[in-house]
Amino acid sequence: MSSTLSPEQYFEKIRPLRSPEEIERVCEELTAGLFNETDQVRTRVNKLIPYNKPLKAIPNEELVEGENAFVQIRSDGSYWKRHLHFKFTGLSEVNWNGEGGVNHRTIVLDRLEDQQRVDVEKYLETTCRLLLSNDPHELAVGLIAASGRRPIEILARGSFKEELELPNYLKPGYFLRFRGQAKKRDYDMPEDEKTEYRIGVLVPAKFFLAVFNHFRKMPETKELLDFLKAETKKGVSPEAINDTIETRRGNSLRRVVASNFGEFLAKRHGEDELNNKALRAVYVRLITERDCPKNINCLLWASRAVGHFTDTTKTSDRDLMHLLTTLGYSDYYVEGTVPFISAPQKPKKEKSLPVRAFSSDVEVIKNLQKDWELATQSLVVRNLIELAQKAKNLEKELLEATEQITSLQKQLAELKAENTNLQKERNEAMNQAAEQTVI
Repeated sequence: MSSTLSPEQYFEKIRPLRSPEEIERVCEELTAGLFNETDQVRTRVNKLIPYNKPLKAIPNEELVEGENAFVQIRSDGSYWKRHLHFKFTGLSEVNWNGEGGVNHRTIVLDRLEDQQRVDVEKYLETTCRLLLSNDPHELAVGLIAASGRRPIEILARGSFKEELELPNYLKPGYFLRFRGQAKKRDYDMPEDEKTEYRIGVLVPAKFFLAVFNHFRKMPETKELLDFLKAETKKGVSPEAINDTIETRRGNSLRRVVASNFGEFLAKRHGEDELNNKALRAVYVRLITERDCPKNINCLLWASRAVGHFTDTTKTSDRDLMHLLTTLGYSDYYVEGTVPFISAPQKPKKEKSLPVRAFSSDVEVIKNLQKDWELATQSLVVRNLIELAQKAKNLEKELLEATEQITSLQKQLAELKAENTNLQKERNEAMNQAAEQTVI
């Protein structure tokens, strides 16, 4: 994929241009690096959002039809002067609200009208098991499931620290300060100026931080962080970097989600597969059920938990429109309460002792180790012991089944004999009755 211009680079390059041909070339340069051949219309629209914003702020008197602007007719028949960027990137041709349009959907409504139940105990058990894993992909999914963060935030963008100052109605030890939300797009701001807010986590905060710090030190994660640093230094746009990281890790994470949660967690309406967004939706429900006090609106609480609504000195009622985004995660419901769970413990590693074997059996053990894909020969012995125990149990079950069959066969023989006797007595009674009739 071509190197992608950042929104700032693109704006600086396209704003002074006054020739439609030159503007079209810059737009083609942008879309060549930004779009993939498989991108759907909605995906392309979303990718262009950070590039649209500065162009919308250009004063109307700076837009000249035939030079850097064109006139578009709205659906109501009124005229609209727009920068040529919106024409040459394809936005002016997008079907927005008509039948089959980008915005003409009922997926959120379907989710609100037909929520799926989530098994809280299984979800928390699975999350904890993944957080104890040594596999980086499983650890990443565990962190996503416990915190409701996006994959890119866990893999590269996000940072966490323990929240120590809490209101009295919240239980200490289960809250963090989070910074690095991908959708805020404050990548170029100094770290201490980026949006930071409190989030609840489904496992103890100290345990989460220990797992997260361990994950960030793993070679696979450090490779992504080095890539992020190098590409940022080159001036590659943050969105393009995020897309590349998603391409590298996305399939692996989705496989982990499907294989670990797919057995008990329903897919979201409108999704073809169970994915990380489903875990974010479950998190929204669980954290709201667990932590939201009765006097605070639960939708507002959920919106704050995922960063759709963040409190600032400039916050006003206008910002409540972001709650509509949170409604899009209303996929699941729970029955009963959501518990505050303790940090899971790794099972103690059992000591391995040497086992003597006949020389003729060593080769068999090696072959079994290869066939079963086991790390040590001790695990082969463990498997053989388990198989022997299963065989013993099967032998016992077979003996019990044989005895039961014998007993049933005996009962059947007795019933047949009894039936024969009854039939004989019936025949004799019928013969006697016939003889008396003849007399």
